[in-house]
Amino acid sequence: MLVAENISWQYPDGFTAIDHISLSVQKNESVGLVGANGAGKSTLLELLAGIKQDTNSGFLSLSGLSYEKKNLVELRKRIGYIFQNPDDQVFMPTVYDDIAFGIRNFGHDESFVTKRVDSVLSKLHIEHLKEKATYKLSGGEKRSVALAGVLVMEPDLILLDEPTTFLDLKGRRNLIHILSHISSAKIIATHDLEMILELCSRVIIMDHGKIAADGDPHELFRQQDFMEKLNLEIPASFSVK
Repeated sequence: MLVAENISWQYPDGFTAIDHISLSVQKNESVGLVGANGAGKSTLLELLAGIKQDTNSGFLSLSGLSYEKKNLVELRKRIGYIFQNPDDQVFMPTVYDDIAFGIRNFGHDESFVTKRVDSVLSKLHIEHLKEKATYKLSGGEKRSVALAGVLVMEPDLILLDEPTTFLDLKGRRNLIHILSHISSAKIIATHDLEMILELCSRVIIMDHGKIAADGDPHELFRQQDFMEKLNLEIPASFSVK
C-alpha cells in the first residue's frame, strides 16, 4: 500500500536527516517506529504524510498514487497525521468544529458531517466533549480530539508521532485499546516500547537517518547489546523475572 524507495531529505544547512530509506507498509499493518532522539523519526513521518514535499531523492506512493503535486488533495484524504503536540492540531473553537474541520473542507453536507463526527465521538467515548471549548481541554482530551479529527476522515494510513505524550496511565491504556481496534494501516513513532509490543507485529528501528533494523519487536527488543548501541533500553517487561 505505502511504498518508499530510496528517499532522502536534507536540511538547508546540508545536514542529512533521512538517508536513502526504503520501506513498504501493507494494508491494515501496524508498524512501530523507534530510535533515539534525532534518529529521524519525525522527519520520516512528515515525508510520508506529504508535509515535507521536497525529497532529495527517491519515490513515494500510497495506494498507487505517487507523491506529486497533482495528487496531493487525494493523498491528504487518505493519510491521517497525529502531531506530537496536540496544540499544533486542535485549533477550532469547539470540539465538534475541530473534528468536523477536515471533512467539511472536502465539501460534504452538514448532515453527513454530523453523522460522521457523532460516530467518532462515540467510538472514542468522548461524546461529553462535543460542545466543549477546545481551549478548556486537558492535554489528554486534546490528544483524543486530535485522533478523532483524523479518524473521521477514515484514512488508509495513520501516522502517529509520540501519541502517548500528555497522557496519564488511564489515557495511555485507552489509546492503546482504541488503536488496537482501528483497521487503517498505522505507523507509530514512539519511545514507548511497551506500546509497540502490544500494538505492532513489526518495528522499524532508526539510527542517524537510516534504518538500522526492521522486524519482529519481540525479537529485536531482546537484543540488549544492539539496543544499547543505538541508545535504546530494552522494555521493562523483558527484565521481569
